[in-house]
Amino acid sequence: MVTVTDLITWLKMYIPAWVTGTSYKVGDYVISSSVIYICVIAHTGGTFATDLTAGKWRISQLYNSLNYGLAFVRNYTGRNFTTGSVTEYFTGKGNCNFYPSELPATEITEINYYDEDTSDWVTIFTGSDTVDDSVLIKNNYTVKLYNGYWFVEGTEYQIVYTGGYVSGSEPADVKNVALEQAIRNYFNSDEGKSFFALTSKNVGSQATSSLQYESEDLLIARHYKILDQYRNVNI
Repeated sequence: MVTVTDLITWLKMYIPAWVTGTSYKVGDYVISSSVIYICVIAHTGGTFATDLTAGKWRISQLYNSLNYGLAFVRNYTGRNFTTGSVTEYFTGKGNCNFYPSELPATEITEINYYDEDTSDWVTIFTGSDTVDDSVLIKNNYTVKLYNGYWFVEGTEYQIVYTGGYVSGSEPADVKNVALEQAIRNYFNSDEGKSFFALTSKNVGSQATSSLQYESEDLLIARHYKILDQYRNVNI
């Protein structure tokens, strides 16, 4: 799926790479090995691993929050949204169709079924099979067996295919959901409150802050509605 680095770009937030010899102050953010760190002790950069062990840096809540946003999307949809080889398992329903979860699906590599008598996986299609076998039609959304073939009801299948979005082409609404979840998680953390320079006070029994946002229930409902169209239909 979209990465933490992609989300930072989407957020239009610049975080520099760590550089030796640079003077860092408390609260500075850097990226090292694709992880975002925050400076907790002012210092001049020497060797990053040494400085990290000395407690001058820690993994930032911003990094954790961005991963939280990505996990929210992945866990709800059952998808990664990243192009690559995908292996899925499903139970046959007595029809000839299978709907890959990582769309668009571009190439079928292998289809196997589980033989309960031998306790082995048996290959019924591989990418080296010829078109003349008339077993498979491939498109971006459906794997279809034809000429009398079907996925037997109750039989367990394994399918290997290439699917997912090329980096940078992921749907904008999916990115927005991940980012909004990340921002909310970060905003609610001590580090986030410090970053946004938030102040709060109690008014009666209600805590208020300088930044207001929609309620948790409304946010989740809106995000679920967006992500429903991307959910793994074979769940």
